[in-house]
Amino acid sequence: MNDYGVKEKFGDTWRETAKNMSKVNMINLNDKWVNGQTYGQILRNASEMKGDEGWEYMRKMYMDAVDEVIGEELRIQLYDEDEYAYTLYNDVLHEIFEVEMEFSERQLEKLSMIHTREINIIHATIASATRWDKILPGISPNDPKGHIDEELFKVSIMNIFPTFYIIDPIFYVMQFSAYSDANILITIHDFLEGY
Repeated sequence: MNDYGVKEKFGDTWRETAKNMSKVNMINLNDKWVNGQTYGQILRNASEMKGDEGWEYMRKMYMDAVDEVIGEELRIQLYDEDEYAYTLYNDVLHEIFEVEMEFSERQLEKLSMIHTREINIIHATIASATRWDKILPGISPNDPKGHIDEELFKVSIMNIFPTFYIIDPIFYVMQFSAYSDANILITIHDFLEGY
């Protein structure tokens, strides 16, 4: 389905799939991010990795894109405290970057292409999967006394397969597409606090 970049039906027909994608405000995974990859390619690459590898891949890609525009030193100053990291590009951020930082029009344009809703949805998707890297969602890791049972992690199939080998990441992308930008950022920042 070219409008959304999904390759399977989420309904009985492609028409129903299109309606369902529209209902959740689904992003187009065929659109390209600033690095030239489609959002679908980025999602596939990150979702095939285990544990924190997917998140680290996303983080490095994001920071490399910012470094290319403003340089590593300034990026560390502005982004490493998460002040501007994962913030959606809007009028407020534009004014900060234009007036306070005196970035050029070319830099502003590139930064707007980095700070997209789509990349934040992919980040939130990967952050959610990273939280479930030890056991399947819904399975308690607790022993009968309510304490974490480390032995369960050793026999978990999550040690063998990446999360998205078992769970289709498109469901996460659809869910986050339906969320407001603020809720997407909450998911990312909640993950970062425990990371």
